[in-house]
Amino acid sequence: MKKRYNFFVLNPNEVSLWRAALSVTEEQLSEFFAVLSPDEIARAEKFKFPIHKQRFIAARGILRCILSYYLLIEPQEIQFSYTAHGKPYIADNDVEFNVSHSHDMAVFAVTKRFPIGVDIEKIKSTYEDAVAKRYFSQQEYAGLQEVSLAQQAKTFYQIWANKEAVIKAMGLGVHYSLESFTVPIKETKRVFSLQLEKTNWSLQTFAAHPDYTAAVVTEQPIEKILYWEWTLMGPQIWK
Repeated sequence: MKKRYNFFVLNPNEVSLWRAALSVTEEQLSEFFAVLSPDEIARAEKFKFPIHKQRFIAARGILRCILSYYLLIEPQEIQFSYTAHGKPYIADNDVEFNVSHSHDMAVFAVTKRFPIGVDIEKIKSTYEDAVAKRYFSQQEYAGLQEVSLAQQAKTFYQIWANKEAVIKAMGLGVHYSLESFTVPIKETKRVFSLQLEKTNWSLQTFAAHPDYTAAVVTEQPIEKILYWEWTLMGPQIWK
């Protein structure tokens, strides 16, 4: 595992997005396992299926490596605190972060001072219409029906990623009604402004991988996004 870097600086109104593959070797998995905290290890041991355990260990290990670039401490030295709804954060520090993984891909969002949320979804060939009816707003569901049949599944997962990123940024998880707000129907290259709970949020979709869709949301105007890829050889420019 590569040593941390010391040139990652967080500027105001700037977001760093990272992507990483979670398919790692047993040796790499052992290295990631070694930097986890006791509570993370306990959580990993609760997974029923080995693949889910491996992905969790890899995602948390890579998260620690990425954060070490900004905090200038070793990955195993990072101490996470948790909100009442389970969102991790670092106490007494202005580094804000969030992580999401789906199948073999993970994305990480890092910014300064403001809450942030990120979500990634694997695009499947089908989707559950009942789920869309239950959790999408009326505008979102109507927009989904207007999309061609060939594009409906992709659109469904984009809407879902957008909504999940919003909820994660707010730190409320399942305790906030998904159908109570509306997000962009399709992938958009511009920053979308959304007001919730008397707060302005900025939403941006992005393409983490051709088979996935993703979105990032933060409580600040987004002026610049930096794209990085975490690799065993060190950070690489993604875009």
